Amino acid sequence: MRKKVSVEVVSVRYMDGSEETTSVISEGVYNPDTGLLMYKTEEEGSVTAVVIHLFGNITVKMSGSINSEMIFDREKVTTGLYNTPFGRHDISIRTHEAEHVSAGDAESIALRYSLTLGGLDLGETRMKIKATYI
Repeated sequence: MRKKVSVEVVSVRYMDGSEETTSVISEGVYNPDTGLLMYKTEEEGSVTAVVIHLFGNITVKMSGSINSEMIFDREKVTTGLYNTPFGRHDISIRTHEAEHVSAGDAESIALRYSLTLGGLDLGETRMKIKATYI
């Protein structure tokens, strides 16, 4: 059964002694039977659909102006592709934290990972996602 949710994503990237924070609020749907959270974001006229699978390893798939699949597995470094309008890049993800907590009125996800894009170290990212039932 799909439930409407308000999704808040706060991401902080730490690199070279500085930090960059981004935040997005969007409406979406969550299916507690399948563990799928789905929402869309829009930035500078480009829409990106995001699907997060919460059962097992947390997986984030994006499609639109940016296409990627990121698998967060604390047991190993995962790899994939990151497609942008500027080209395709190999990514490697070293997961330090990947937690999903289901509360009565919300789903909370905490991710902390290091990302390498095309061989370039992009530092550490800490992301918190909260999907509150509407």
